[in-house]
Amino acid sequence: MVEFYTVPKAARCASPLDVAHLYGLIHQMRQAETPSEKSHLDRLFHSEIASISNNSLISSTLNDASSLLDSFTDETIRISSFEGDSLEEIYNEHTKIVDAIKDHDEELSLEMIKLHLEGIRLDLMGK
Repeated sequence: MVEFYTVPKAARCASPLDVAHLYGLIHQMRQAETPSEKSHLDRLFHSEIASISNNSLISSTLNDASSLLDSFTDETIRISSFEGDSLEEIYNEHTKIVDAIKDHDEELSLEMIKLHLEGIRLDLMGK
């Protein structure tokens, strides 16, 4: 729910430097060797989008909920590591989100984050 706000807002106000940083995080995720590293970078990616949205309340809320999000992200990455090309699909989805942010396309960015979040396999997490 939070990202349905932060991603379009980031699309509205992201600078070229913000966009370059997001692309850099995706590249680092692809290069990371362990699920733990990938998970950490995934959280940084989503936190950076919240930061770009320039809403301190949202950023603070995400930071406060980080321990809950950490275990969720760790489990998502762990499962994806064993699901064929699932990690590559996550990277592709992240890239599409950043592409929309770069183009300042709020509507497309919202569509891309919805697609990304709908792909999370809660059934595999026993949730």
